[in-house]
Amino acid sequence: MEVEIRKIDGLKLKGKDDTGHEIVIDTIKELGGHDSAPSPMRLLLLSLGSCTLMDVISLLDKMRVDYDDIKVKVTGERRDEHPKTFKNIEIKYTIYGENPDESKIRKAIDLSTEKYCSIHAMLAKSASISDSLEVIKKK
Repeated sequence: MEVEIRKIDGLKLKGKDDTGHEIVIDTIKELGGHDSAPSPMRLLLLSLGSCTLMDVISLLDKMRVDYDDIKVKVTGERRDEHPKTFKNIEIKYTIYGENPDESKIRKAIDLSTEKYCSIHAMLAKSASISDSLEVIKKK
């Protein structure tokens, strides 16, 4: 696995992976960026959320859990001192459906966060990561 990052303008960057996919990375204007794309730390939260959500979706499909929609919201709190790593991260899973099986959903989340999600495993070495589940039943 390999990526390359190049300067576009100021701190606005373009990343490209070895499969040809590209992404723009930037930072806020106060730090010299253009505020036109996610910052590296926001990308880290996006990576965590997408890693665990892909796991959970795959596991729920294998468990034949019926639901209408699913999303995650990831919130990170950073340390005040440099390096300003995350100290606390909260992952909130929200699933919508007529009557989704909560025990299977919880099992899928636990399997992702404890076994499958590589990004969760790496971040858990330096930050406290918690999660919550909200099930919104369709009437």
